[in-house]
Amino acid sequence: MGIPSIIANSNLAFPGAIDGPNPDTNGVSQPGYQWASQLEQHFGGGNLEIDREATVPFHLKLFYKVGSFHRSKEKDKLRNTAQVYGRQDVYLYDSRSNLRDQLHVRTPTFPERETEVEEISLSFTSLIHISHSYLSSTSLIHISHSYLSFTSLIHLSHSPLIHNTHHSHFDLSVMSACMPYDDVAWVRSDETTNKWLQKLCTLESYGAIEDFVREHRGGVVREAYPPTRGGLNVHFRVRFADGGSAIMRFPDPGRVPFPDEKVRKEVAIMQMVRDRTTIPVPRIIHYGMTDESPLGLGPFILMEYIEHVGDLNDALNTPRVNVGERPILNPRIRPQRLELVYGQIADILLQLSQLSFARIGSPSNVYGDSWSVTERPLTMNMTELVQLGNFPPSKLPQGTVDTAASYFSAMAQIHLTHLATQRNDAVESAEDCRRKYIARHLFIERVKQSQLSDPVLTASPSKLFCDDLCPSNFLVNADLKVVAVIDWEFTYAAPAEFTYSPPFWLLLERPEYWPGGLSDWAATYEPRLQTFLRVLEDKEQKAVREGNLDPADRLSGRMRACWECGDFWVNYALQRSWAFDGIYWKWIDSRSWGAEMTVEQRLELLPAEAREGIDEFVQRKLEECKTRVLHDWSATEGKKKRYKWT
Repeated sequence: MGIPSIIANSNLAFPGAIDGPNPDTNGVSQPGYQWASQLEQHFGGGNLEIDREATVPFHLKLFYKVGSFHRSKEKDKLRNTAQVYGRQDVYLYDSRSNLRDQLHVRTPTFPERETEVEEISLSFTSLIHISHSYLSSTSLIHISHSYLSFTSLIHLSHSPLIHNTHHSHFDLSVMSACMPYDDVAWVRSDETTNKWLQKLCTLESYGAIEDFVREHRGGVVREAYPPTRGGLNVHFRVRFADGGSAIMRFPDPGRVPFPDEKVRKEVAIMQMVRDRTTIPVPRIIHYGMTDESPLGLGPFILMEYIEHVGDLNDALNTPRVNVGERPILNPRIRPQRLELVYGQIADILLQLSQLSFARIGSPSNVYGDSWSVTERPLTMNMTELVQLGNFPPSKLPQGTVDTAASYFSAMAQIHLTHLATQRNDAVESAEDCRRKYIARHLFIERVKQSQLSDPVLTASPSKLFCDDLCPSNFLVNADLKVVAVIDWEFTYAAPAEFTYSPPFWLLLERPEYWPGGLSDWAATYEPRLQTFLRVLEDKEQKAVREGNLDPADRLSGRMRACWECGDFWVNYALQRSWAFDGIYWKWIDSRSWGAEMTVEQRLELLPAEAREGIDEFVQRKLEECKTRVLHDWSATEGKKKRYKWT
């Protein structure tokens, strides 16, 4: 094995990581160290300790996107007043409180010790909970409006703060859009990733990967680039003397609980899309499982590298945003630019919608050019449930599904099972638990009765659908022409209703993470949807004229109807377990029950078994909150159900 061309001390491109020299590592750059140093410099004293279970409020957003502590002393302190990038101000007075980021980045390098978390807990997705048990009447928390724009719920539990003259800084009208992830599961995920990266990021691994790519692609290697990391994968690019390049991609085992299945199904989808559409998809050179990979690094895909200058996310994103910020459609984007981008994606969606199947699941090539659904679907939600919710894998779909109605019922049941089995951070209080329990049971009953879907569409053939398709999947050249579509791992034959729903990504940001909340997302989304539908109609008319589209297969009319009747929210809630609560109470519940009934009155609408089980369910969830551990499902899989609610 020759000396690898990849530099020995390359730094993985962690999303948003800020790098700087670490004096304890001979000046070698390490991800996140500079960020940690800046915090140590800014927050040298005060009354708020940093430990593994504590962060500061503005880190709800920045800590997740900018990086994480790789070095932290046990006695580090935060000052009472802090300003970050001039955008988000946080003032903490009097009360000694632990501020706990319940959702995102954790690193095992924080001191391992117990900490009280009841005073104030903060979640990136939705929650600031201020308990009256720990805050005195003299306590004050002032959070600027710019900070509040990155939260979707502020819940004041009988706190004296609501009587304070500064309480106008809290927007109490915004509902929670998300249930937090299981933080302990997130830690486990990070630990798995870190252990794997230690094996991956070595001279030996780099050399083995370079040799493997050269062997299967052929040619003389000119340069091997440092590895880069996406949301679920790590990529190695190797450039050859003939001008071409190849990418070797490994799924991150800490973020992908079914790596072999993910690779097999993505390869199948890429091959089918290349064969049956004109969508530009990279050519697969080779793929295999762990036993065939260099040094047993894991399942992989080796594919051609497509030259590009960026992706459509870059083309649409608000300019001059801070490093690592979540993307939001540029509100001042030129109409011509927006229509150019929307038009290319509309054409691709039209082509995908023409691929129909008799069942719901993952297609495979059965013989020749014939494709059929032969395995269960693999979705983004399934992956996140296991990774970040410690969801028991045996409770996920295990095979193909024959009807949309059956699939919808299974997805609704998964939401309830998710609430029952997520051991940590799933509920904030008895009231919160009851509300979530009731919402899921009501949703299950309505789905069973087909009250939330169109019977005509439910009986339609399934359509090829990618539930993670968004502008960042579309690579473009300098003229904003799409040159490749990537990341097909969560593409499957889905109920037609999903294809007939308008794309959620028209604003780039998902509704549950929108700065102004769900209502503001919908109001901002509406005019962009009209632009997209107008562009889609133009594409449809052209395709019909050229004989490439049956007029009965137009998407625009169905998408418009789906939005206007509210089915968009039902379809979205079915696909997003953590976003379920905010969407259900905001957009779905009133369709069936109106706005007058209280949550407890809705309890009477549940089946008898569900009504009788609610108190025991709530008590168990509250007991689980007292200790932060994970269930070991491997010890109980295949045995009798642990809980009757699942």
